[in-house]
Amino acid sequence: MAAGVGVMLHPSIAGRDTVRPDIRLLRPSPALPARTVHAATLPADGRPPAVTAFLAALGPG
Repeated sequence: MAAGVGVMLHPSIAGRDTVRPDIRLLRPSPALPARTVHAATLPADGRPPAVTAFLAALGPG
């Protein structure tokens, strides 16, 4: 990217403020399909509290 010879995919979840000001972000056209995120964990009774909190932050599953 910095040398002007690259292309990258930048996930929108990363935020625009994570990109240098001399890098231009463009949305693909046509739009790309949405992706699904999965989480693999231990059963609820063996799960650390931090994992339970993280899963809750991800939203309904």
